[in-house]
Amino acid sequence: MPLGIDIGALDDLKTQAALAMPDVAQTHQHIRYRSFFASGRPGALPTSLALAPMHKYILAVTGQENDGLVAKDSAKYGEFQQPFWPCDHLDMVGHNLDITDLGLFQFDHLAAFDAVISQL
Repeated sequence: MPLGIDIGALDDLKTQAALAMPDVAQTHQHIRYRSFFASGRPGALPTSLALAPMHKYILAVTGQENDGLVAKDSAKYGEFQQPFWPCDHLDMVGHNLDITDLGLFQFDHLAAFDAVISQL
């Protein structure tokens, strides 16, 4: 427990834990796996202000487009779906934490999920 803080499932995100997990796409080949990626918002600010520092860090470390939390290569699993969603990680689930954009940016997350469901 670093600094006396229980990080719980965050340990599962470490490389060693991820490598120990079975690849269910291989062990359960009868199931169709799809992955989706949010490539960031269009325009000058690709993420909400809350995610901007992490977006810059991921870009600097990986050189990949990202949604402020997940780099493109990390999102690939099974059938990698395109086109990518033009939003950040929070927008994907309907959260826009920016108070300065006055509602100018809107990603219709419900329509995106409806499109996924319609493909099932």
